[in-house]
Formats: sequence, C-alpha cells, structure tokens
Amino acid sequence: MALANGIVLAVGALLISVPIILHLLMQPKPRRIIFPALRFVRQRQQSNRRQLQMRHWLLLMLRCLLIAAAVLALAGVSAASAAFNSWSIVGAAIFIALLASTLLIATFWWTQPVNKGLVVLFGLLLAVSLIVATAIGFQTLRNPTHQVLGNRIAPVSTVILVDTSPRMQFIFENQSRLDKAREMCQWLLEQFPKDSQVSIAAPDGSEPFFSVDLSAAEKRLETLATDFAAAPLPRAIGAALKLLSESAHERREIYIVTDMTARSWRETSSLKSAIEEYPNVTIYLIDIGVERPRNAAIGSIRFSSEVISQTSTLEINSDIRFQGEATGGVATLAIELPDPSRPVRADGKTLVPDQYITRQQIVDASAESRTPLRFVIDDRLPPGTHHGWIEFQSGDGLSLDDRRYFTISMRKAWQVLVVVPRDVVPDNLIEILSPYSFREAGTQEFDCTVIEQAQMNRLSEQDIKQFQAVYLLDPKPLTDGNWNLLANFAEQGGGVAVFLGRNAAQDGMIASSFTSASARRVLPGVPTEIFRAPTSDTDSVFLVRNSSTHPMANPFVQSAFTVRWDKLPIHQHWGMRVDDEQDTAAIDVIFRFSNQRPAVVEWSVGAGRVVLVLTPITEPNLDSRWNDLFYDLELCWPAFLLVKEMANYLVAAGTVRLNLTLGEHAVLDNDRATYPEEYRVFTPRDEEPLRISANQGQVIYRFADLPGHYRLKGAMEEVVLRGFSFNIEDGETDLTRIDRQQLDDWFGENRIQLARDQNEIEREQGVMRMGREFYPIFVSLMAVLLALELVMSNRFYQQSTGGISESRNSI
Repeated sequence: MALANGIVLAVGALLISVPIILHLLMQPKPRRIIFPALRFVRQRQQSNRRQLQMRHWLLLMLRCLLIAAAVLALAGVSAASAAFNSWSIVGAAIFIALLASTLLIATFWWTQPVNKGLVVLFGLLLAVSLIVATAIGFQTLRNPTHQVLGNRIAPVSTVILVDTSPRMQFIFENQSRLDKAREMCQWLLEQFPKDSQVSIAAPDGSEPFFSVDLSAAEKRLETLATDFAAAPLPRAIGAALKLLSESAHERREIYIVTDMTARSWRETSSLKSAIEEYPNVTIYLIDIGVERPRNAAIGSIRFSSEVISQTSTLEINSDIRFQGEATGGVATLAIELPDPSRPVRADGKTLVPDQYITRQQIVDASAESRTPLRFVIDDRLPPGTHHGWIEFQSGDGLSLDDRRYFTISMRKAWQVLVVVPRDVVPDNLIEILSPYSFREAGTQEFDCTVIEQAQMNRLSEQDIKQFQAVYLLDPKPLTDGNWNLLANFAEQGGGVAVFLGRNAAQDGMIASSFTSASARRVLPGVPTEIFRAPTSDTDSVFLVRNSSTHPMANPFVQSAFTVRWDKLPIHQHWGMRVDDEQDTAAIDVIFRFSNQRPAVVEWSVGAGRVVLVLTPITEPNLDSRWNDLFYDLELCWPAFLLVKEMANYLVAAGTVRLNLTLGEHAVLDNDRATYPEEYRVFTPRDEEPLRISANQGQVIYRFADLPGHYRLKGAMEEVVLRGFSFNIEDGETDLTRIDRQQLDDWFGENRIQLARDQNEIEREQGVMRMGREFYPIFVSLMAVLLALELVMSNRFYQQSTGGISESRNSI
C-alpha cells in the first residue's frame, strides 16, 4: 500500500485527538441536590449514568471514525491493482473487528447481569475478523507482484511493442492502423518521466534494445513499417520481458500496441509461464483495432500444374472470403503476354509488359461468406514464363489482399518416352496421351516417342534427359544399367511409370531382375507372385480408390458420373510387398484391388516420382488378357481418365514451385546448356534490379519481402525471361478479433491493463503507478458515519434535555 499525502495523515492523527479532549473536558458534573427519599432516585441515577456514558463513548467513536475516514480519503491511500481487493477485505475485517469489540464492551457495560450468549457471539466475530485481517494482510505483503507506488514522476524502463503485421494496413477513418499506432506511441513517449529507458520494438525477430534517449526512440518509431514476415506477438513479448529484467529502474512497463486480431497471437502456449517469471512488469495492451471490420480477401490460387503444356487448357481456381458486411462486384484475372524488351528500367521506373489476356467473373456475395472463383483460359499462350493476378475491387479498408499474384510456365508438348518389348502394342497409351486428331492438328499435349526395350541399352543420361516421363509397358527383365538409368532420371525430376504384366514372369515367378538392388532404387515395392481372380462374377476383382487427396484420384472424387470399376474386372495381377530398407512414409497406395492388395502405388525418388501399376494395359484382342480395362470402349472411360491423370502427374514431377509464400526461398533449375549463368532480378519495390548468379545449376532467391512478381531477365543468344511470384500466407489478413477471456487465459487474470484511447491509458497508468485509491470507499464510509453521528447526537441530546427537565420538575 502507499500514501499520496503522508502529512495529511499525520495532521489527521492530531485532529482525532480533538473530540477526545473535548469529550473529557465537557463531561457533565453531578450537582448535589438535597431530597428526602433518595433510594430509588439513586438507582435510576446510576442506570442513567451508565447509559449516558455508553452513548457518549459511542458518539465519540463515531466522530473519531468520521475524522479518520476523512483523513484517509484526503491522504490518498492506495494499493496495487492486483492487491486492491485483498486490502479491501483486510479493511472490512478490521472494521468488523472494531464493531465487534465495541459491541462486546457494550455488552459488559450495559447488560446486568452480563448476557453470556452475546459475549460468545461478539467474541467469536472479533476473533474471526482479526484472524482474517492478519492472514490476508500478511499474504498480501508477501506477494511479489506488488508494484512500486506513490511516485508518478519516477523514471521507468519500458518497451513499446508495435504490431507490424500486414493487417495493420487496414484503413479506418482515413488512417491506417500502423499510423494510428505511431500516433499513440508518440504520445506515450511524451508522457514518460525524465531519465526513463525506452525501447521501440517490433515482432521482426530481432532482439529489442533501449534507445540512447527519447529522440532516438522517436526516430526508431518513424522507421517502423509493415513486416510481411512478422513473428507472432507472444514471441516478441518474451524478448521484451527478458530485456526489462536487465533494466536499471525498479518500475518496468510493456506497452503492446496492436489491432487485437487473433492472427497476431499465435504460439501462446508458453506466454503465461513467461509472464509469471517476471511478476514485477506492468503490461499495458493498447487496442487500436476496429470493432466490426469489413474485408474481402482473395484466397490462394490453385492450378492443375504450374508448368503446363502449351496446348492444354489452363484452369485457375481461387475464392473470395468475406468478413463483416459482404458486397458483390467483379473479379478480374489478367495474364501478361511476354515482351522480350521488358522488364526494363526507364526514367527511374520499372516497365513491365502491358498486353494481357483477361477474364472476369461476377461475384454475388449476398448470402455466402466464401465465393468460389474459376477462370478457364483456352487461348494458346506462347511458350515461356507468364505472370498474372486475380483482383477484386472490394472498397474495404484493407487493399493488400484484394490482389493475388501468380506465375505459370507454358511449354511445348510434353516429351514422353514409351518403352515396350517387341510383343507389346502401345496403341492404348498413345491414343490416350496423344490422340490422332490432335497429332494431325499439331495440338497434342504429349509428344510420345516409342522405342523397343532392347534400345534402352543405347540410351545415355543425356539422351533420356530430354523427356519428362518414361513409360515401361509390360517390360521384360531389365539390366542393372537400365534400372540405374531410370533411377537417375527420376532423382533428377523425371517421372517413371511401370506397368507389370506377363513379361515380368520367369518360370511362373517374378524375374530376379525386378527384385534386384538396382530395381529397388526405382520400384516402390518388391513384386511377389501372380494373383488370379475367381471365375465367378460375384467374386470378381476390380480397382478400388484408396486415396481421396492424391491428384491421380481427385477426378474420381469430383466426378459427376458414377464410376463403375466393377464393370472393368481384373483377371490377373501381381502382388507386392514393401522392402524393409525402403522408406514406407514416401509410398502411397492410390488404388487397391478389391481383394485389398495394392494396385497403383506411387513413391518419390529424389525430385521425381515413380508409379507402379501391378496389372498391364492389356490389348482387347488377346484371349488371355489380364484385365478388361479397355475391353469395352463404352465403359472404359475411368481407365482412360486414370491413365491421363497419371501422365499429367508424372510430367509435372520435376517442375519447380513458381508460386510461393513470403518467407520461403525460390529455387529454379538452371541448366547451363539452356539458361544463362547470371540474371537481373526486378522486384515489386520498383528499384534498380539486383544481379544474381546461378550456382551448381540452380538459381536461389532468398530476399522476397513484398508480395508480387519477381522477374528474372538474362541473355544468351536471345533474351531469357523467367520468374516467380510471392504472396502473403492464406488467412494472413483475417481480421477476427480476440476477446478478453482469451487474454486472461494467456496472461493470467487481471495481469494486463487494457486501454483503447489516451484517457484510458492515463487512468490505467495512474492505477498501476499510484495504485488504486480507497478514496471512494472512505467517502462512502464518511457518509454512513456522518448519518449515524447525526442520528445518535440528535437523539442523545434530545433525551438528555428531556431527562434534566423531568428532574427539575420532580424537584
């Protein structure tokens, strides 16, 4: 506890003596009256005298208490906010003890004979109240969370932590939340006492430090900007607490200036323990957010692949997520058409291509909180890197998430190598991947090259590198060199598909080539034996989808038609077991046979992918066919779709990521036979381009700090344009606010002081620095005591006057 005016308390102690002295001086003196029969009069006189004395003492006590309450109110008695309730209970217990002791004395004085029941009751009340006051008072004094009170101008050590997340760009009343934070912090700096230590901190991952003086703190405040890679606030609070623990002043404070969005409060698991470790630090939470924000945000963009064939139809999907009152509008997609002369710097600005392919979609947000977006681009885009964006003009307070950027790479038809033994006909696969009509028109998506299996021995790694995928259709045993060639091809990003059939058997068992160490570098499992389906229709074997999330299985989840795999029976198939030395976590069974054995299995090999199908694509004219996947052309569309999706999946195996989230590193393969060794990088900052070099066949960019397009420009015989896009993390602009209950769970109950404006900050500062005053309680007590004193004094003097009159009349 603390006193604002100790002198007032000392003067008050002297004032309390005034009614005591007056009481002693003005005691009525008995007058001697001679009267014949005095026996009954003397008894009545003694009784009246005890009553008069008791009333005098009660009136004296009330007047002393009234003066004491006034003195304590003027003295500014206060307590730390956390201990205020405890001291209030102590004061109430002392008051009850005083009342109980008064009643106990009155019982002994007034009642004849003494009422033992009242004595026991008032005695117990006195004992209990004294025990409660002593216990709670002792516990409160030992509590380490009490603050230094009573000196408002004492210097402080303080950290002002400013939330610099992207959400602080939200504009309300023509002012961004970050500008509002700067304004509030500037006012705070002006309030700190002289010689205070001040640190302006941000959740940027750096260690906070105390500025040399307040002017240096102001300059640091001016440099604060939105940080797209801002760390969660709890992590920054821990660093601030650590800094304050080493500060020079006994009074320590943290001011957290934030918009109170829940997104800023990730990683709160260790927050409460960190707060409890530093109980003497006062925490102020300044809310500069908007109670009911309105915002529309474009979600992440989804493609079938970021690198697609020039002849493929490009489908781009996203959504718009509304928060608060939703309004409709028009969403626009734009894709730049490459211009070899751009990007280029001219007159201090970066000029980019200005020719676009655009699509628009009307957005009706009257009833939904999330509206899907779907754009289909069937224009034949030229080969190369294309940058684009989706934009929605929402007119809300946060424009940052109204545009989302993307980058795609268009290339000519995918090059696919099909390897078949002499007795296997690949027509089914060729017609699926590269239909004859498309080949005639030159619009095929896949360009298939067919070779006999024996020719694999003449292939070099350089020869196979020109292909994006390799298919082995019902292969015969391969040499170790063949397997190693395929393994190296997959490790460097290629896709490999192996369809096992009759040619893999040797004397009715799996050929040793498919179980060798070289084969295990390629295959996701070890083939075991041939399983034959029962002849009855009720026990037929067919394909069953085992995954709903794999890209090869997705079309069958979303298909508008009923997939009747049971109409495409499997007569024979190979079994498979996983070798103990293989990484089972990298193996994914996409389809099973209805007898629960694996059918289509995929796993990752280096940067590439391998798909093993344990039954071949059998030709329908064979009497001893292994399956009926393509036997009936009217029913075979699921098998057709599966093979097509497998091809799309495999050719994208080695593609790099062109669309990233801020904080990630962009990596592009850079074959020096195809690409230059050095590039200039044009960033969204509209500044002079940086120069970066390709090391070890890769271009690595680690410096993206703004959402937008990052354009790479190099030169060989012609200009080479490449690039990638960065966006903020999906949900980063979610403006959902936290409530007070969550704060109490994280910080501890009543551990933080919450304020929204300067007046509330000043009030909370006064409470925490000077303590919560008992002034309202003492004033209320004064009113009660004054009323009691008036009632008792009026009644006392009235009865005293009446008694004298009666005595005189009697005389």
